Amino acid sequence: MNEIKTKPVILNLTGHAIRIIDFKHNFVKTYYPEEEECRLETQYHDEIDTLDGVALPELNILGLPEEKEGTYYVVSGYIKAAAPDRKDLLQPDSTRVIRDNNGSYIGVRGFIK
Repeated sequence: MNEIKTKPVILNLTGHAIRIIDFKHNFVKTYYPEEEECRLETQYHDEIDTLDGVALPELNILGLPEEKEGTYYVVSGYIKAAAPDRKDLLQPDSTRVIRDNNGSYIGVRGFIK
């Protein structure tokens, strides 16, 4: 029997379109944002930790769905770092941002898993 493999689903929770561009500068695909955006919320309170007198707020991730087999979520690098146990999170490869002659963002080469 042949195993049927389903195509993975990639959902963009960054709030803005992410364009993937190959090494020949061709558009490969655009991932448009989902209606729900994933974001970080910082909470400051009286009992907050400090480091050398600098406040270290608590971080809460808002809008991140539960893990679902075959589904990956594109989030910011901050959110990915705040959820190190999640293996379903991708972040745009911001080390390889493609810009036009005016320096405006065009896209990225791919995602970091």
